[in-house]
Amino acid sequence: MQILNAHGRRSYQSKPKRNYAHKMISFSVSTKSVLATILLALAGPQLAAIAVAMGWLGRFSPKARRRAAQFHRLEGYAALLVILTIAYDCIFVIRPNLPVIPTRAQVHSLLGGLVLSLIFAKISIARLASRFDWLPKLGITLFVAIIAIWISSAAWYFFWY
Repeated sequence: MQILNAHGRRSYQSKPKRNYAHKMISFSVSTKSVLATILLALAGPQLAAIAVAMGWLGRFSPKARRRAAQFHRLEGYAALLVILTIAYDCIFVIRPNLPVIPTRAQVHSLLGGLVLSLIFAKISIARLASRFDWLPKLGITLFVAIIAIWISSAAWYFFWY
């Protein structure tokens, strides 16, 4: 690029380096919001499937209940993959590095830790004790936490950002 220096002579300057970090973070926030919406879409059928498997939702045959439990487990693996992808993105790519972190981001961080803790506790308890009475309560708490974290992240991005 050709410019005039202080003495009126022409000088050549290379193009300024562009910082693509802000574009990566912006892309990452939009991707995370879409993934969080996918996770929310996966959470509804999860709740319905376990309600059928536990016999809370209508009268189904034992075969249908087993299939609902299998569906719950397989879709749970897909949800876990989405959760881990979002967690990696939040922790290592976006990570708020402001001097003062906004309250929404602090609540979002706490909810993220709660969701990760609940999902791993639920998986661990389901593997260790198949007839644990608190497992459904843990799952419902996880469902509510996923809704809350979606409101504090994806809904904020889609509607108020």
